[in-house]
Amino acid sequence: MMRKTFYFLLIILCAACSTTRSFKTSDGKKLPNSIAEIRRLKINGSKQFLTIRGVDRAKPILLWLHGGPGNVAMLLYMHHSAALEEQFVVVYWDQRGSGKSYSSRIAPASMTLDQFISDTHELTSWLKKHFKQDKLFLVGHSWGGFLGLHVINRYPTDYAAFVAVSPSPTARVANRYPMSSPLIRLNNEGIPLL
Repeated sequence: MMRKTFYFLLIILCAACSTTRSFKTSDGKKLPNSIAEIRRLKINGSKQFLTIRGVDRAKPILLWLHGGPGNVAMLLYMHHSAALEEQFVVVYWDQRGSGKSYSSRIAPASMTLDQFISDTHELTSWLKKHFKQDKLFLVGHSWGGFLGLHVINRYPTDYAAFVAVSPSPTARVANRYPMSSPLIRLNNEGIPLL
């Protein structure tokens, strides 16, 4: 009996994670021009998942880089970032090897900083083309903040702004990549720091 209950709850959980609630008007109809979808993309040869949410698909795009690598906290991010979905189209991305993008077939050798930078750039290019926007806003939490610093350093013209939320590189990494020099250089290149 316990086994059947477990499998039933697992099916319910999987079904809940494969959808995202739509935006509704006060009378229960879908809000026109809103977007609430889960999408699978092939990014640099790896199937990766996005949850895209916003009350107006014409709003600026905000790409959320989660912590980790390997962190699975999208529901938490979505809960605490819901207000952002009124001002932006927020793209919650399960990065290579994380959450719905996990696969045992991902080569461990591909889990490098350069690969994550390349994946972010390819996703950014797709989002700019898909939503017909010239620049995105980038937010990175923890590992995502560290990744975001490298992404904007390499591709500064793709982004309108970058926000690092609790970036936490190790002391060894922090000494090798001082926070002040990329921020100053990026600031001089015209990326506003919030």
